Parts: sequence; C-alpha cells; structure tokens
Amino acid sequence: MSQPPFAALVAALGLAAAAAAQTPPVEAPARRSALEVTPDGAFVRETRGQAAPQVATDVAELTTPGRLWSHTDGGLAWIGKAASIGDRGTQVFVEYDLNSEANELFSAFDADPATALWSDGSALGTEARMVASADAADTHVAIHQVVVGGPTVRQAVLRKYSSGSATPDWSYTFTPLINAGAKVGISRDGQTIVAALMNDNTFDVEVAVFGPDSGTPVSYTAVPVGANNFLRGFDLSADGSTLYFSAGTIAHVFDVPSTSVVFTTDIGASFDSHAISGDGSVLAFGNFNVMRVWQRSGATYVNAFDANRAGQV
Repeated sequence: MSQPPFAALVAALGLAAAAAAQTPPVEAPARRSALEVTPDGAFVRETRGQAAPQVATDVAELTTPGRLWSHTDGGLAWIGKAASIGDRGTQVFVEYDLNSEANELFSAFDADPATALWSDGSALGTEARMVASADAADTHVAIHQVVVGGPTVRQAVLRKYSSGSATPDWSYTFTPLINAGAKVGISRDGQTIVAALMNDNTFDVEVAVFGPDSGTPVSYTAVPVGANNFLRGFDLSADGSTLYFSAGTIAHVFDVPSTSVVFTTDIGASFDSHAISGDGSVLAFGNFNVMRVWQRSGATYVNAFDANRAGQV
C-alpha cells in the first residue's frame, strides 16, 4: 500500500538529512573585489569564485625605464612635428614638416634606432599638418594642406591609413581654398573620424564626419563663428560623440550625431589649452591665471569650478 503524499515527503526529507550528515559541507563561493581598468575609467568589480591566487612579489617591470628608440631625419631636414600613438600603444604614426614631408608608421617596440614599417612620401609640398590614431584599432588619420596658390592659398586633404600599406585606404579633399587651420580627431574605437577646417572666406568652421571605411562624409556641417574668429582649440571625445572647438574667444560644443552646436561660452581670449572628457560630459580650458572646468547638466553645461593661479601664468 503506497504512502500518502505527506508521508512520502517526510521520508524524502529524512533521507536527505541523513545523506547530508555523512557529507562534508560545501563552502559557498567566496566574494572577491577586483580593480578593472578600462578606457572608460577604473571600476571595482565584485565577483564570486575561489579566493584570489597569491601574487608573486618578484615580478619584473615590463621594460627598462628610459628611451626605447629614436629616429633621425638622416639629413632630410624634416621636423617631426605631428605624432600620435595608437592600437593600444603598439604603433607610432607621424607626419614630417618643413622639408621632405612624409607620413610614416613605426612599431612602438622597434629596436633602436627605429626603422619605419612604411613611408608615404606623397605629402610633399604640404603645410599645417596634424595626425591622430585610434586607441583601440589599427586606424590612423592625417590632415595637411596642399599649397595651390602660394603659401596663403591652400587646400586641406584628409587621409586614412592602416598598418598594412603606405597607400591611404582613402582620402578626402576639402573644397574651400583657405589661409587658416584644419584639424582632425578620431574616436577610441576608430569608428568616428571628425575633421574641421576654418573657411576664412565665409568665417565658418566646416565639420566633416567620416566612418573608417569610406572617404565620403557621413555629414558635413558649416558652423558660423563670426568675422576674424579663427579655429584654434580642437578636441574630440574618445567615444566620438562630442567635438569641442574654439574659434576666436568662443568655445563651441558640437554634438556629432545631431550635427549641431549644443553649447557655447566666451572664454575671454584665444588660447590653445582645451580638452574634453572621454564621454563629452566635462570640458576644460585655460586662460590667463585660471583654468575653468564645465560639466554637462541636462541639455547644457555649467561652470563646475575654477582653478586660479597667481603670477605670470
């Protein structure tokens, strides 16, 4: 005769208790906290698992402190004016100024003296160069200005490279003939490239946005900045969402997805000291005797704090 359901349950619990009494208890997974450093910042992560292993106390440094390598002009009389480091610090990208202009790519871990992985000499006859490299990708960009009508008439050219070839993956030539600046930035992942030039014929800062695979702009926006206000400060947020630039005495925050200026403020004078945070939420600029920090608050930015310094600063 079968047992009633309640009696069967009691019997099952009794058997389980007896088995448990004969089996050593299993410890719960230990809680661990670890510091995880990412391009977005440092975070404390809590995980479950076994206790952390013992760390050796005799770990050697990865490299010997000091210069890893150098690369000279070899008599070509160029100036190494524009340089960037990319692909997690493994590549060095440069464009030379003044004489024997060229773009070159190096391994950051080359022997001393270093030899270029490749060299593109098609930058001859150019001026006003700037380069940028993606931190987490094999993507490099260079902008320079080709002299087309004497030193005061130039045309900006943007080129995108990767490590496999000295031939650019693509290039883009801006239409305006200018006597002003042109700059470029690239996001951490290499998916957003933003170039801007100062059109001193119309006094617009013209902003062109590209993806990594095409020299056709995803967007092209002319931002009026007023007569005699020239492009100077320039910084693209690491996530590619926000471009910060100054023209004359005005700082502009340009939202890349919406192609619109979302904030402006008067910085008092025209300076070169400008920066924006990785997610575009904080910006800072320097002035005589003061550095000002602004933080995003809703749809605008507010002056979070100032750092004042006395003397000739």
